[in-house]
Amino acid sequence: MSKLPNTLHPNIKHYISIAPLLEKLFSEDVVLTISDKEQVVGFSSHLLKNPPEGVIGRRLEPNDPIVQVIKMNRENVFEVPASKFGSDMRIAIIPIRDEQNQAIGA
Repeated sequence: MSKLPNTLHPNIKHYISIAPLLEKLFSEDVVLTISDKEQVVGFSSHLLKNPPEGVIGRRLEPNDPIVQVIKMNRENVFEVPASKFGSDMRIAIIPIRDEQNQAIGA
């Protein structure tokens, strides 16, 4: 696993801290994954007590949809068919922004 940055932006830290509360807003099964511009730094799911091995610290690849959202500084919502992971899913990726409204993570 990659080492997480010593200093995460306060806005990213905030999302990590409230992720368990955010997932309670939904009646469906929800998984929240939080990243900075380089790697996954947070994970929350009421389905799993701990993140799966290798999730925290996973480096983002250039073609990762998270990277595209950060670059465009705009959310993206898309459907993933059941043939991919066993059940239909809707994925929403939303940028986390800094004080200058620039995407610093998702």
